[in-house]
Amino acid sequence: MNPRTCLYPHHDDEKDFDVMIHSILEDIKYDDTRQQALERLFSMTHLAHQHNRIPMVCTSQWDVIDALADCLYHESDRRLACLTLNNLSIPFENKAVMAFGSSSSNLLDSVLMVIQNGYSESYLCCILLMNLTFLDDAKLKVLNYHGGGLENPKSLLRTMELVLKTYTRFLARKVLSVEGEAVRWTTGLLRNLTTIEEGALLVSKTDIPSLVLSYVRDSRNPLHQWTEDSLEDLSLQVLVNLAKHVESADCLKSLNAKHAFDSIVGQGGIHDVRASFLQVHLH
Repeated sequence: MNPRTCLYPHHDDEKDFDVMIHSILEDIKYDDTRQQALERLFSMTHLAHQHNRIPMVCTSQWDVIDALADCLYHESDRRLACLTLNNLSIPFENKAVMAFGSSSSNLLDSVLMVIQNGYSESYLCCILLMNLTFLDDAKLKVLNYHGGGLENPKSLLRTMELVLKTYTRFLARKVLSVEGEAVRWTTGLLRNLTTIEEGALLVSKTDIPSLVLSYVRDSRNPLHQWTEDSLEDLSLQVLVNLAKHVESADCLKSLNAKHAFDSIVGQGGIHDVRASFLQVHLH
């Protein structure tokens, strides 16, 4: 079978697909047709139609990403645009286009705007950035975006730090909140960014390590609820990444982090493995 048939709509549908995308992108330009156009676009990227995701992004015929990024500035359209962008960021083939393509600056600017303004869709933008940074080449791009480093208070790293500082208090609530989800998925993004040494070292020079450590140490959830991509699971992975490098490990040692894992060691499972690794490396 031609691999193209696995990734693109069937031949008989290709012409209709092209016409439909062009029609949707035209309708997105106008206030009175934008919402319906976004609903159609989201439907075309949903799980049942996931085969549309790659041809929708990996083409020069149109620019879906640029159109969706512009929608993040419209309150009534923001959530649906975020959900569609998240769907499109899942295929590996799309990640490089979204992170380095002609629309990447507009996309990252728009996403950063949503997070910095504290909009309720911030957690969706954090998921989007996390999805993109599963691509190794995208990690430095995202980490250093908008000035990068620690001196710029508007850099993405300082923005992530502010999200954790601002919303950690919402974790005390028993109900799920968009603020708590912003903390969780920011931690997921940090998990990806700290897999590279530069990311680990930069993060270690912020207040992020102490906050992430508290998500493990102060968790009220029993260990069996630390499921994949839970806040505790993601936090442990961030801490493991930091412990792998001397300078960032020294940061954890200064926080007396090794004692935060005493109750986990010996319990079995992946969390035991990670906690044991941390205790050994922070001894």
